[in-house]
Amino acid sequence: VPSEEMLLSFRIILDTVAFTRNVKNNILYGPVSLEDALKIALKLEETMVEIFTNQLIAKLSNYQSQTALDEMLAAERFHLDKIRNRMIDAGFLKLS
Repeated sequence: VPSEEMLLSFRIILDTVAFTRNVKNNILYGPVSLEDALKIALKLEETMVEIFTNQLIAKLSNYQSQTALDEMLAAERFHLDKIRNRMIDAGFLKLS
């Protein structure tokens, strides 16, 4: 996939910047526990993965590059799993 087609839309970038700015302000003006920090990280990752994946699936389907898609999804799932496992190890998240 050409690199220029991999860019997120301007609206998504603006919304993400606004969200992270809000998170930053919350952290600056109040204590944030490890649990809160991990929840914030997990929410950011899940949101970005969902947005990125939906855009990517649409674009990759034009190039028929299932291998590239599979590799990127595996890497993103691994990162999400690392955050979830850290939360489980710290007792902040329970398996259901």
